[in-house]
Amino acid sequence: MDNPSTPAPGTRSSPAPLNWLRHHRTLVAGLLSLIVIAAIAFAARRMTRDVSYDAVVAALDHTPGWSLAAAIGFTALSFACLVCYDLNALRFIRRPLPLVPVAMVAFAAYAVGNTAGFGPLSGGAIRYRGYGRLGLSGEEIARVIAFVTAAFGIGLTIWTAIATLIFSGEVHKLTGWSAPVVATAALGLLALGLGALCWIAVRRPAAIADFKASGKRTSLPRPRTVLIQLTVTAGDIAAAASVLYVLLPPETQLHWPAFVALYCIAIGLGVLSHVPAGLGVFEAVILAGIGPTVPAEQVLGALVLYRLVYHVAPLFLAVIGLVAGEIASHRALLAALIGPRLGAAILPPLLALIAVVCAAMLVFSSVLPTPEENLAILQDWLPLGVVEAAHFTSSLLGLVLFVTARGLAHRLDGAWWLALATAIAAMILCFPKAIA
Repeated sequence: MDNPSTPAPGTRSSPAPLNWLRHHRTLVAGLLSLIVIAAIAFAARRMTRDVSYDAVVAALDHTPGWSLAAAIGFTALSFACLVCYDLNALRFIRRPLPLVPVAMVAFAAYAVGNTAGFGPLSGGAIRYRGYGRLGLSGEEIARVIAFVTAAFGIGLTIWTAIATLIFSGEVHKLTGWSAPVVATAALGLLALGLGALCWIAVRRPAAIADFKASGKRTSLPRPRTVLIQLTVTAGDIAAAASVLYVLLPPETQLHWPAFVALYCIAIGLGVLSHVPAGLGVFEAVILAGIGPTVPAEQVLGALVLYRLVYHVAPLFLAVIGLVAGEIASHRALLAALIGPRLGAAILPPLLALIAVVCAAMLVFSSVLPTPEENLAILQDWLPLGVVEAAHFTSSLLGLVLFVTARGLAHRLDGAWWLALATAIAAMILCFPKAIA
């Protein structure tokens, strides 16, 4: 009998280390994430040990209004580019949808995914909900999620490499590495990104033949689609980096292109750490790159505003939009719940309860001591007898409301009109009753 662990003749078995990595990839990824988080936390602790909370608040107060307005504008531009990710993905799978619904779904998906982390899962859940209502199947939505995830990863890798390679002279000052090392790392990243694109280009003709033979459509993008997506990714990265760049203090001695390279590195490490929104990892990289030239509290103030403008505000709008969408999709059920029958069952007891509360207020306010300052205001306008009569009459109106509350609970017309007249009379007596 053949040993099941022995490979069949003519087959090529994978090396043992690759098999081990394949079976323990989750554990390895978790350990690497923990190592990155620990190193970043240690570095952030060292860089911020002399930073005070009051100094960060002062830096926030001194942020110019035009910087905040520009940051909001660049945030809108970045999310517009992110919406184009989904539009391009839908065009790729040949299922174009109306712009406004796609923009709402994509905005909510990116706002939640950017803040909660694990974008393919958190943002993917929103896409499944939103695009499912628009008629897309589960397989089509999965292809959209795969497209936008791969597009962001490949685009970020390529543009980070290009920016770092062009401005390696400035980037090496930020990282502390030598310029040749920075250039070599950038070339490696560029080779990785271009290698992924070349794999797509090489596999695409064979994929077309296979899919035509099986009667299916192609699943690899055309070169034109790739170029459009790379352009969209460049616009997204540039706009998102500009959000933070305009919030930094004017003393920052760093040109915008070099800062974009630093921003890409920070975003990439934040994604690899699997920390929600790269919180802590992103800030540590930015502090390490800019901290030597600008006081750390000013950089931290800009980072706080960046998080509020680029993460918190879009998340808040996305939550409002998602809630409104759920209410709109279930409006028939809500209309049935808040229909005439439910109103007839709830409103009379509710009105009776309000009448009892108002009656108690009228009775107790008539026997409680009147503030001296209120009496001083009224002594030049009304005689004391009128004030005392107003107190006594208000207490009687309170007793009337107590009795009327039972009639309101039984939906009696006479009780409704009596309660309304009593309430109006009590409001009129508020002024002579020492402005109660």
